Amino acid sequence: MTEADAQFLFDLRNDPELSALVNDGPPTLADQQRWMQKYFARDDDHNFIVHSRTLKTRVGTVALYDIDFEKKSAEPGRWLVRQDSLAAIEADLLMTCYAFETLGLETVHFSVFMPNAKVLAYHMRTGARKTEILPGFFKKSGVLYDAQMFELDRETFLKVRKPMLEKILYYERTKNPIR
Repeated sequence: MTEADAQFLFDLRNDPELSALVNDGPPTLADQQRWMQKYFARDDDHNFIVHSRTLKTRVGTVALYDIDFEKKSAEPGRWLVRQDSLAAIEADLLMTCYAFETLGLETVHFSVFMPNAKVLAYHMRTGARKTEILPGFFKKSGVLYDAQMFELDRETFLKVRKPMLEKILYYERTKNPIR
């Protein structure tokens, strides 16, 4: 992600369908730009644009942040991907590969907005384990909501999640190769 992506990120964060189950987005483009500058200055925060090769366009964002090389852990998130794209699953696979295989981390931990049943179920199916509930962790339209915390370790990723996601992606490509 670069500063040139500010409008794209602002539009994603303020898309009612995409942002319904995440923290409120910035109210103005200038706020979005200030947020990006703050995070670009951090060494423990890697933000990425998800680009569809087949659609030949940007379809979302994902990040790995609060990277702690001593504890060998980080938090993947800021995961917003257009729903007309199959890139969400691939973005999750690539981000987790980046954390474990490129950066050499041992665990990732992340929060999920409790009303987001689809994402909660996805993480349970793909090997993440629930760790705790954080009361009032997310704020949406001025209302505080709880978050479910998850943890995924490298071993579970390699045994469960990575083969499962690779199989799903392979099936989707062979079933519907043009997207």
